[in-house]
Amino acid sequence: MELWFTEKYNDVAGLTIRVSSHLHHSKSNFQEIDVFDSQGFGRILVLDGLIMLTERDEFIYHETLVHPAMVMADRVEKVLVVGGGDGGSTREVLKYSDVEKITVVEIDREVIEVCRKFFPSLSDSFSSEKVQIINRDITDYIKNCSEKYDVIILDTSDPVGPAKSLYTEDFYRKLNNCLDKGGTISIQSESPWWQETMVKQLSSFLKKFFPHTKYYTAPVLSYPGGLWLFSLVSEREVNGNFNRELPEELKFVDADFIKNYSLPPFIRDLLA
Repeated sequence: MELWFTEKYNDVAGLTIRVSSHLHHSKSNFQEIDVFDSQGFGRILVLDGLIMLTERDEFIYHETLVHPAMVMADRVEKVLVVGGGDGGSTREVLKYSDVEKITVVEIDREVIEVCRKFFPSLSDSFSSEKVQIINRDITDYIKNCSEKYDVIILDTSDPVGPAKSLYTEDFYRKLNNCLDKGGTISIQSESPWWQETMVKQLSSFLKKFFPHTKYYTAPVLSYPGGLWLFSLVSEREVNGNFNRELPEELKFVDADFIKNYSLPPFIRDLLA
């Protein structure tokens, strides 16, 4: 018997992947968690029916999300990762020797436990003594944020379930208070093909609280439309000037990508 998994996009399209086995299913206090194995994409993490990562292309997503922010921030001693329960963003942050502390705020403890079992190449990063994991709602965490971070990475899921509160104007107002001077915030910013309304709304929030924004896209083939948008914001200009070197072992992001990247005109029009 053939086994297939399908993620639907707005009930008009979708991605169907042939899977060899269904390795895990559970329901946490926040969402349904599934892990599949496939020949085309390797292991696949699915939350509430939406693909969060595949072993085949996760490096594209995580490198694009993390490294532009890390090389352009004034300092990277203290980093906050919001979400990121799979450990991929933390793995990329740890490639910088001047990082002293990474705080991972992931609301769902079970996501971390599942990823420790099925995605060790990502979640082994949580074993570093530099990493502190806090299982708490980020909206509560930043209400009384006494610590300032040099880099904040928003590795969040789609705006459904527990992540809905992360797509509001109030959230970005409070998050800005946690950013240290000269710091950067990197945000996974959804699909410019299938989530145009959300992309426009997020752009309007960022313009209110951050004077400088730089956008990137990357071809994450297992995500809706195969093209994903990323936002990099700061109180100072983010123009591609590096404050530290990129790690040598990257497979997608390089210096030319960051310095010379040009946003496609149709996305510029969408954001405008």
